[in-house]
Amino acid sequence: MGLWLVCSPSDWQVAHDARSGAWIAAIVAALTGFIATCALYRGMQVGRVGVVAPIAGAYGAVTAILSWATGEPVTYPAMIGIGIIIAGAVLVSEAAPEEHTPQSGASSEKSGVPWAVLSGVGFGAGFWVQGRFAAPQLGAVLPVGVYYGISTSLLLVAALVLRPALKLNWQDAKVVTGTGTVAVLGFVALSLGLTTGHIALVTALSSLQSAVTVGLAGLFAGERLSTRQWVGVAAVVIGLAVVRLS
Repeated sequence: MGLWLVCSPSDWQVAHDARSGAWIAAIVAALTGFIATCALYRGMQVGRVGVVAPIAGAYGAVTAILSWATGEPVTYPAMIGIGIIIAGAVLVSEAAPEEHTPQSGASSEKSGVPWAVLSGVGFGAGFWVQGRFAAPQLGAVLPVGVYYGISTSLLLVAALVLRPALKLNWQDAKVVTGTGTVAVLGFVALSLGLTTGHIALVTALSSLQSAVTVGLAGLFAGERLSTRQWVGVAAVVIGLAVVRLS
């Protein structure tokens, strides 16, 4: 992100012309997003990925409610599609009854749910602030740069205070680097969508990430999906189609 900004003089001019309110909004969105990201990773650490990711992925509901409450126009078909997406995310987040075991299953899922809820609320509020107040003046790239600049600084401070083991072997380093690169690309793409002003629709469409994460968890992490969860994944896809056609 730093290299992008250095090589983009047009963003310098945008940064110079933006009002202080836009910068404050970008900082608030960055801090909120940082908390939400930490909560997401903590939730996936202590709980099941297939449960935590869909709950956190329901951030679109939070953004949509805030957008509607502040006067963003949304068509009725789009509202129906968003509702289907949210319902699908809820279905995906519910584990099958046979997967609950007294030893580990139920407790593992419950331990990750509060973190997932915090993450979903944080992302929803942060994207609304970014789309409503920051992106219209700062564009797509600058708010993302603010997010990563603040997040990196806070993580460096945390590392100095907590002194965790940061050694990575080559295989783990490839995974971490790959995850970070894909996350940057996804964040920039979402930020580009927010600049259109269709905040509720863009965040609802981005909720597709929950279905993708659950599917990958089933394919590569050995997490078995129930019929209810597959119905939820299908609902997310149908909801996305309804929103797109509206």
